[in-house]
Amino acid sequence: TPGACSRWLREAEPDAAPVVSVMTEPACTSKSQTFWQVALLHEKLATALAYMDHWQESAQEREHALALRRQLGDPAMISENLRWWSTCLWRLCRGEEHVRAAREALAVVADLPPSPQRAWAHASYAASLADRGVGAEAMAMADEALRQAAALGCHDVSAYALSTRGSL
Repeated sequence: TPGACSRWLREAEPDAAPVVSVMTEPACTSKSQTFWQVALLHEKLATALAYMDHWQESAQEREHALALRRQLGDPAMISENLRWWSTCLWRLCRGEEHVRAAREALAVVADLPPSPQRAWAHASYAASLADRGVGAEAMAMADEALRQAAALGCHDVSAYALSTRGSL
């Protein structure tokens, strides 16, 4: 039943409360709020599909989420979705597209203040470059990701960037 599904979703994913309200209550939100909620649904589904190695379907969900985030004009979430989409493309052996998506993920946040998304964009692009054999530029990107991660206390970004450095 819809009530049981929404209760399960609320318990399984605390961040889903706004989404559950869209599914179960009459629409009384703005268009941008609805876009945000639908984008969140696509992002969560894309993540779940990626965990199951359904990369094509995950990539499609990321594209939907990305389109909505672009309409909302949220650079941090645009970058995050581009980064995850890039991972899907890499898993699908679409190398050039993978690198372009990682590059765009960085470009979207390059002029913004330091943030976890910006640090992740540097780390992700570094890994993309390393994968393509562009060692010097990959090392510079990984070092920048490490600097930002240290300043922000983002240990997950540091680990990822160090792994990229170790692969060079």
